[in-house]
Amino acid sequence: MNGGQDERKLSIKLFNVNLSCTNAANLPDAVWLEIILKSNPLELLTFQKLSKRFRIILRDNPHCWVTARHNMHPPVPPPPQVNAAGVWTEAAYAQFIFGGGECAAKSCKRWTQRFPRSFALRIRVCSTKCEAIIHRHYDKSDRKINNSYLTSCAIPGKRGLRQMGQTQRLHFRNWLVYDERDMTSKHTYILLSVSSLIGGSEYPMYRVCAVSTADQEWFSARAITENRKARPPVAVIRTVPQLQNQYKLRAEALPHIMENAKALQQWAADHEEARTAMTLTNVAFMKEVVSPREQIPYRKLLKTPIVIKTLESFGRTLSKFDIRTWCAMRATAIREYRDPR
Repeated sequence: MNGGQDERKLSIKLFNVNLSCTNAANLPDAVWLEIILKSNPLELLTFQKLSKRFRIILRDNPHCWVTARHNMHPPVPPPPQVNAAGVWTEAAYAQFIFGGGECAAKSCKRWTQRFPRSFALRIRVCSTKCEAIIHRHYDKSDRKINNSYLTSCAIPGKRGLRQMGQTQRLHFRNWLVYDERDMTSKHTYILLSVSSLIGGSEYPMYRVCAVSTADQEWFSARAITENRKARPPVAVIRTVPQLQNQYKLRAEALPHIMENAKALQQWAADHEEARTAMTLTNVAFMKEVVSPREQIPYRKLLKTPIVIKTLESFGRTLSKFDIRTWCAMRATAIREYRDPR
């Protein structure tokens, strides 16, 4: 215990930093609210998990999530306005983007903090290997895909659906979300005048499990309406009129969802550029400030688990290293450098 305190005092003395401790539990809610208003969405998700007190503060001040979106650089696009059933709150939106999720590859299922590869289909992958699994059998020249994850062949024309015995899928095109990356859409053009064209897209890429869920939803609604005993399992029980009303609301929401997904794709690309630049800035801090004072090669420090984890976390939130950051992890980083395992 004394050794740890001495090491902490040494780190403070070494960098001429005056740190004063306070009891966080004694801070009033108004102070915590000011801190929360300076935070980003990822930090708000952490606050939400810490205690009931923070959850109450966030519940009573929902504008904190909007402010957190604007605290990111670049700012996160706003969530789509959707009247259909589902959870589309600011908190759920932040959880979807920054909260991580399971890798979509069935052979993996590992948890990943990466952003979704497709925001509309809500597909995450943890590695390039899993991404190759998700996109296998993709014909780039013919712009088609059909595997157990993604398909552009599930909703063909009327004749094809009649042959498959699944004419209930005809209206799926009106409301079922598709991949915003435009990997399979075949564009057709109608000539209106010499210089005016209208473009339309055919055969978008859907998630196979979403098509299957939509099928089950329809057959379940028919079974309930017709008072059948056998009903496919569904999350929400609806009759055919109720489901058709949801179809209408989903069709109204689809343009907003797709517009938001495309905006998030652009934001993710801009965020990746900013993250790379911030990581290089933090590495430069380790090289130019920490390494000379500690007399340790900066490359060795960058290989310690605590520094790797901190670099990743600070890169994700676009936060810059400073003396306080290093003092907080110095004891652990030096121990891991001296005793690598």
